Amino acid sequence: LVGCADEFYMPSKLVVPDEITVEGVKIPVRMIRMDSNVGLDKVKTLTLGKNVQSFYSFNAPNLETVNLNEGLRVISGQAFSNSKINALIVPSTVRFIGRRICEGCELKELQFKNSTVEDEYGLTIGDYAFSGVNTIYEVTLPKQTVNVAPTSFSNMAMLRAISVDPDCRNLRSDSGVLFQKEGDAYNAVCY
Repeated sequence: LVGCADEFYMPSKLVVPDEITVEGVKIPVRMIRMDSNVGLDKVKTLTLGKNVQSFYSFNAPNLETVNLNEGLRVISGQAFSNSKINALIVPSTVRFIGRRICEGCELKELQFKNSTVEDEYGLTIGDYAFSGVNTIYEVTLPKQTVNVAPTSFSNMAMLRAISVDPDCRNLRSDSGVLFQKEGDAYNAVCY
């Protein structure tokens, strides 16, 4: 998405379109990346269009509400860092969550939707993805989760338990501790 960097025209409710028209040709909007934070301090609500598959850094310090689309596959590093969002609902189609996506946020709700489609890929949660979020008590991972970095949920002072959907093939939880399958054994990942 290009052309939304003018600080005088940035709306408080930013809706990313499904497509844009350039010289009469409709082009789906597939990726969002903001290399500058000019004007983003005005954005309080962000809604992604149905075609967006990749979402990269979006330094909007006053962002309160984010509506992510089914079809989104990548939430990259520091996507919502230092924003004011208090709820993040991760679509079932997301396959990668990058580093420190919610650093400095005070999330009260973190929800992962279970996928209804079997595919060869699954959800990978990167290093420090939710590290330092001190307002979440419990996390339940969806069945499509295949890999969780050991630091994904580190430094979360209020986190008491991590559970996983019982249909997940690569992870299990016991007494709030997350175990990841490696060969024929399970090793503790987050505790």
